[in-house]
Amino acid sequence: MTVIAMFSDKGSPGVTTLALTLAATWPRPVTIVECDPAGGDLALRLTDEAGRPQLAADSGLLALAAAARRSTTSALDEHARPVPGLPNLSVVTGLSTPEQGAGIVELWPAITAALTGPGPRDVLADLGRLHPGSPAHSVAAAADVLVGVARGDAAGLLRLRERLHNLLETLPQNAGVTRRVAVVLIVDDRQGTDAVSSMRAVLAQAGIAATVTGYLAHDPGAVQALQQGRTGPRVERSLLLRSARSLATELTVHQSATAEPTPATGPVPRRRLAALVRSR
Repeated sequence: MTVIAMFSDKGSPGVTTLALTLAATWPRPVTIVECDPAGGDLALRLTDEAGRPQLAADSGLLALAAAARRSTTSALDEHARPVPGLPNLSVVTGLSTPEQGAGIVELWPAITAALTGPGPRDVLADLGRLHPGSPAHSVAAAADVLVGVARGDAAGLLRLRERLHNLLETLPQNAGVTRRVAVVLIVDDRQGTDAVSSMRAVLAQAGIAATVTGYLAHDPGAVQALQQGRTGPRVERSLLLRSARSLATELTVHQSATAEPTPATGPVPRRRLAALVRSR
């Protein structure tokens, strides 16, 4: 099992959208675990075409936390639910309210152990907005790959730079293990290449050891179709899933590679960043 933990610093579309689209194109069986202490929304997002929820509204993470306190063996598989229309995917739905998160603070080590234990399925852990002091830091520290997610405009790039800098300074490092860190941007397809180039320059100037894996094309229509379990030819050919397939390929390769600092490439291209802002 490989655990990929994803977080953002701000805003939507973001981590949950990325997790769902990656899962739809993942080459192996995969489980999304909604680990945002503020609550999850996949139980509300995943509906049929009439808008009826496809998953139970109760919190799978809450049940997982209780089970993992007793034993982490098979806890994840027992509390993951299949998603109609996406046979490769199962989901552990998130907390319903932030108040539930406050009630399980002491259980996050057990949750982390359940996610990172041996099993047949990879895990995409949706950490939401990983703010300082979040109990989900334990999942981030234990993940095989840590993925920062940002919008592809100038503000998004710079916010993610600061979040990565602070996060990598504070997360505990497992002895003998080099943390692998990736970045994914969410941006209109026509701006994707420029946004990726700008993010690489931003990280290089800051000396942050992270790989900019690529971008997920902003495609609300395809996201809605995917959430309703519609995966016909039109959705399969959408910019959303085409970009997600590329990301899935890069991230599965990235699991066995060590992230090194991107070589410095000179000053951050501020005119390019400004152009991205104007385009929004």
